[in-house]
Amino acid sequence: MLRQLTDEFSIQDIPQQQIRLSRFRAIKASLFRCMKDGAGQAIDCYVRQLLVAIATFFRSVLKSSHSAAEQLNSEFSAFVTSSRSLVQY
Repeated sequence: MLRQLTDEFSIQDIPQQQIRLSRFRAIKASLFRCMKDGAGQAIDCYVRQLLVAIATFFRSVLKSSHSAAEQLNSEFSAFVTSSRSLVQY
């Protein structure tokens, strides 16, 4: 059943896979938990899901800090330009 689920998931196009990836991992982990010796594999699925969430969080923090630095830089440049024009007059 897991193999069929994985095969069906891999047939989908990439954007659909990205949208449904966390749900797919959760279902896969639940199915692994139902198996007699699948506890370790279920933990692997949950840990991978946690690591992806942490990576996404850090990407969003870095992206927002990068855009904030760009905004600060542009504001500083505008300030310096306006200061120079005031000094010239």
